[in-house]
Amino acid sequence: MPGYCIEESSVGKAYLFRGRILLRELPTDALFSVDAIVANVLFALLFNEVKYVMTLVDLQNLEDSLKGQRDLVFAYVQAVGTAEHRALMETAFVYGAFKFALTTEVTLLRSISPGEPDVPSSRLFFCHCKVDPDPGQPCRRTPMEPMMTTLNIYKFLKLMGQPLVMEVAEDPEKFSPLHLQLGLPLIFVLSREETLEADKRTAESVAWRLLGKAGVFLLSRTSLGGDVPPQNNVAIKTPEEGVSVKYLVLKDMDEIVALVEMRKESELIQEEEEEDYEEQEEEEEDNEQEIQDDQVVESVIRDQKRELFLGRIQTLTGESFGLTLADASYTLVLFYASWEAVSLVVMQTYAEVAASLK
Repeated sequence: MPGYCIEESSVGKAYLFRGRILLRELPTDALFSVDAIVANVLFALLFNEVKYVMTLVDLQNLEDSLKGQRDLVFAYVQAVGTAEHRALMETAFVYGAFKFALTTEVTLLRSISPGEPDVPSSRLFFCHCKVDPDPGQPCRRTPMEPMMTTLNIYKFLKLMGQPLVMEVAEDPEKFSPLHLQLGLPLIFVLSREETLEADKRTAESVAWRLLGKAGVFLLSRTSLGGDVPPQNNVAIKTPEEGVSVKYLVLKDMDEIVALVEMRKESELIQEEEEEDYEEQEEEEEDNEQEIQDDQVVESVIRDQKRELFLGRIQTLTGESFGLTLADASYTLVLFYASWEAVSLVVMQTYAEVAASLK
């Protein structure tokens, strides 16, 4: 573009254009990686769609403006230009149904999520403003627990778009909603016609507490036949194949929530054990490789005064390479870069093979 990148004042700057219109100047030191480039470019393009908020008051004002209209996706990232910032911007670029907001202020994060560590990781919250018309209260916020990646955000928003509670009148063994496909368990609150309204309230209360962790459904007992004892009031279906639906007797909502939380905690422990096992295997492989390397070096040092007999091995040059290959019916060529430890051992083996083939 004429007039840009020719003056000394342009040094250290990048210019973002839409057609011939300059949208923004970006300092090149902010474009330190592919993530930073994508995040900053999308941040500039979506300047009016993704709002940067600094204080809790700013966030509450934004929520109030959206109540009864749109839901809000709010994220804390450690810095602009990180992989998490890019993930949020990529999601905002394709999702027009939600409003997006962003902050890098730790104080704001701690005001809505007490108990964060001294150096908190990036966090994302879904603010339910569309169904919460009360202007005097903040929107209900559901945190996303997995790491903040584009795929995880996509899955999370798919879950947030599902009905809070659905009524089901089919065999739960054959029932496969989105939650199950995304690896989440299903909780069925068994309902009777005479207690339907109370069962709905129970299911909704449980669903809010387990949002993003499990799917909650209201299951009519008429679809179960007579195989389920009347005292059973809850059923759980896990995403593992071949595992049957379990029917339980639980006293209150806390027990239902604890059932899911304990299962999740068990999965986390199992994942940590698997990660520890993989790290241990990698360390053993690294140690084994180091031992092998040491053995190679040791053998070279031990035999360094021993001259290799290379009489049966012809040294090729650029001129003799083609003629030699054309003259022999079977030719094996060894390429080496330098006389390092490994190369010396390979050459020794190569000479022994050449002697045996002669």
